[in-house]
Amino acid sequence: ADTSSHARPQHFSHWGKLAVRTLHIPRGTWLSSQTQVHTAFLVSALIHGFGDLMLGRQYFGRSFPFFIANALAITFEDAVIAAGKALGARAAERPSSAVRTVGYLWVIVWVSWLARLYIPWMFESGVVNTRVLAYSPTTELLLPWM
Repeated sequence: ADTSSHARPQHFSHWGKLAVRTLHIPRGTWLSSQTQVHTAFLVSALIHGFGDLMLGRQYFGRSFPFFIANALAITFEDAVIAAGKALGARAAERPSSAVRTVGYLWVIVWVSWLARLYIPWMFESGVVNTRVLAYSPTTELLLPWM
């Protein structure tokens, strides 16, 4: 079954399931799971692309690499998990704290590295310097750290 332990844009899971049905991919397979993940991130990228467009035509699609790279990262995670299973690792009912720690570190490193695809063009577009909301936790708490 599609029991991936990672998060994917759940709001877009309908589109992933539709793609699997349309392409006649057997449910519960690795291909089914990957198709759903990549479709969900593609739909999310397209929607965010319209947000990019609001900043100017020249920015349309600038956020695409961020979303596509996340889908590829999930494929990499799934491949690592499959390799571990092939080498005899068994899934525990609850992962050990060491495994959870490695997972958290992976996410922190990945998102920190991937931010370089998403953040610079926002500064370039001026959206970071434009106050859109009266108060923004992101602007007030995160940007001073960047």
